[in-house]
Amino acid sequence: MCCVPKRDGKMECWKNGKVALFQLDHATSKRLFPSGKKHKTMKKNLITSIFVLAILSLISCDKNEQLPLSVGEVEKSECKSSDKSAIIEAETSDTLSCIDYSYNSTGKALTMKHINAVFNCCPEKIECDVSLKGDTIVIEESETSSACDCNCLYDLEFEIKNVEKTNYQVKLIEPYAGNEEKIIFEINLSKNISGNWCITRKGYPWGMN
Repeated sequence: MCCVPKRDGKMECWKNGKVALFQLDHATSKRLFPSGKKHKTMKKNLITSIFVLAILSLISCDKNEQLPLSVGEVEKSECKSSDKSAIIEAETSDTLSCIDYSYNSTGKALTMKHINAVFNCCPEKIECDVSLKGDTIVIEESETSSACDCNCLYDLEFEIKNVEKTNYQVKLIEPYAGNEEKIIFEINLSKNISGNWCITRKGYPWGMN
């Protein structure tokens, strides 16, 4: 476990990608630190010791400790299904749903491009939530609106931070995949810092052109 003191008096600790905040509540603080000059000095010394221990804990953190994953803004293309020329000119067939990835070991950043992802024709904003469960990177895609009575193919791109250079299973949770084959695959970033993975899909709106 690694811990670091926060400015608001809380302690932030993480282990295996899970984060927790710790802070003494008022009642506990009163029981531990009664009023009086002597007790105030004891309280000050103890708090100082706690923060020193937290800093030492941070310095001595296991180098293999996994920080929580985070993801930036999702960039998306225009609706490809309404533009047949975009489908024809695309390098990837509209019957395929693919993931292209590239890894920057210096910044511990994994860039993902989801080609032919399906969302509503009027999704407003497309978002991703990323978490690490064991050795599996779980990516859950979502949209903030579904105002239209149709779906589209889009290309998405986003960056996942705090990714270690090791082996992972990648699992995508898609809102419109239905009974189509799920996107689940393995990557070994210590051997391959880039690659792609595709599956065939023919249900609407895949394979409509």
